[in-house]
Amino acid sequence: MNQEFLKLIQVDFMHGVEEPWCNNQGVAILPYVLKDNQYYFLLLNNENNPLFKDKKISKYSTITGGLENLDPCQTVINEMLEEVGINVKNDESKIYYLGEHYANKSSTKLWYLFRIDLTEFSLDLTATYKGKGDGTEAEKGISAEFVSYEKIYKSNDALCLATYGKWSCKNEINKIKINKLSELANKELSDTFEININEINEENPESIIDYLPKEMWQEFLKLEEKLDQNIFNEQHKLNNYGMLISISSNLNEYLKLQASEFHHKNKITFPKSESIEFDNSSCPGISQLISISLEL
Repeated sequence: MNQEFLKLIQVDFMHGVEEPWCNNQGVAILPYVLKDNQYYFLLLNNENNPLFKDKKISKYSTITGGLENLDPCQTVINEMLEEVGINVKNDESKIYYLGEHYANKSSTKLWYLFRIDLTEFSLDLTATYKGKGDGTEAEKGISAEFVSYEKIYKSNDALCLATYGKWSCKNEINKIKINKLSELANKELSDTFEININEINEENPESIIDYLPKEMWQEFLKLEEKLDQNIFNEQHKLNNYGMLISISSNLNEYLKLQASEFHHKNKITFPKSESIEFDNSSCPGISQLISISLEL
């Protein structure tokens, strides 16, 4: 792994930064549990970052990590074990890929966003989860806990909001799709049996078939069951938004190829760099903490 941590770059008039140490790529992970029809999200608690020591940042942040060996899925598995001590390399976990993200306009680092369904793990939602860390100062004493979505709303962690936002916005769109499917189902029933389902529903009847001749009941119930099943299947598909991924899946191979292509493209775009000389008297030891370079 490249030990150079940050590199200043310039393309035309724009200056920015990249992170060579992780091939300028990373993963952001939002694990959750669904219990009693409510989602609980596993977030890091008071992550150690001296850069924000005197700044007002939120208590909770998402689980992140630099890309390891150009393999997004394996990086997700490693980060979950390192940072929260949960092994998601098994059949009980469902890892979904949500897409890509750039954190801001001055960083060219590419983030891969994931959500992980931990519902089948039977986890204690009141417990604190700790990983073994990666041996660095930043991950000493790192821990996580489950929180409600209200805590995410109050977060100012960009990657946490991006991951949750991408997923929740899609869920809102899905609700609209399901409502539309229900409307189409009602229209099909209304047209087939020459009744107005919407008007009948407003009367809140015990059963719609009471508005039909008895000889049509079986046919109506059969079509209604078929339409309800179609809606259920579509809702299940939409609720599982995101592409399910595993180490051996085609999607993982695609992401590894994409990560490799991004890495090599980066090397072509920013092939050379020159170290910057700066005065560290105001910040002793900074040269031991970080290496900064400027693109020629």
